[in-house]
Amino acid sequence: MFKERLANENTKIVIVVGYSFRDDYIIHMLWDASRTNKDLHIVFISPTAQEHFENKLRFIDKEKKDLSRLCDRIGCLPYPFSTVIGRLIKKDLLRNIGNVVRIEKDLIEVEKRGAREPEWENLLRICIDCEFSTKTKHILGQKIRKKWNEISFDLPQTSARLAVKAMLHSIIAQDGFENRWLNRVNESLDFLTIENLQVSRLTDEGFGLVFKVSSGDTHNFDSVRGKWVYPILLEWRDKLMLLTRKFEKNLSKVEQSFNRLETFREYLIKLGSWTTWNKYPIILKKKSLDQDAIREFKVILEAERKKLRKIFDGDTFHFEFKD
Repeated sequence: MFKERLANENTKIVIVVGYSFRDDYIIHMLWDASRTNKDLHIVFISPTAQEHFENKLRFIDKEKKDLSRLCDRIGCLPYPFSTVIGRLIKKDLLRNIGNVVRIEKDLIEVEKRGAREPEWENLLRICIDCEFSTKTKHILGQKIRKKWNEISFDLPQTSARLAVKAMLHSIIAQDGFENRWLNRVNESLDFLTIENLQVSRLTDEGFGLVFKVSSGDTHNFDSVRGKWVYPILLEWRDKLMLLTRKFEKNLSKVEQSFNRLETFREYLIKLGSWTTWNKYPIILKKKSLDQDAIREFKVILEAERKKLRKIFDGDTFHFEFKD
């Protein structure tokens, strides 16, 4: 019955929970079915999912030279089943994985016809959100040959959130791509440097602080907190909930960076998009702007850059791995 269902073209997804694939005949059933059922994908749920994928499913030979047909059709969710089951049903994770199968098929058809450029960026975003890491690597390696910051997602801040999500998955799964995603995260946040801090709207009442994101484009503190920092911290908290305390140690290598990001969030909240003079500890409230405005401008930047340097542990905020 299992073999027949695998071969059925209506079978799109097989969910595997906690199985170590020690039975070779089961593996061969999956390999055989993948030849005829082009839509067949596997969702593998287990804290050791990545390990079993590498040792049992990714290659068809013991020397690990020849990739199986399923090598980029298996999504490993390296979490306890008790925590991830709710995501599969209540948060539409399973439906989104099904969308990955459908959208990829449509993009391949677009690619064959050559009438227009297939939008692989959209599929990449969904794959990372579904934590379909094998498909993510396939798209980045075979379909999108751009640097991470050159990929056009829907919003500028999307690249940072997606990179963080993929990095956390990679750390937990221990798939060997942790450093690559770490670099992509830092590329996405390279505007968070003390030199990009600027003063805006200097008036009698107060002033605003902004970060220069790109040439001619700035974001105030509320925007940086809401669009970049907070979504990244949500990804961190989400992973901690999925892992439970037993497996939280897997993320200890990056915990210090997220603690610094939380401190940065508190700093952004304290100052906000507009700061009045009476809230500023260095300069007394101004009655009127005069030639001293330029001097005050420099004093503000010097003071705030000093605070940021302490929070960032350097001139630029960046994630790093600690032993």
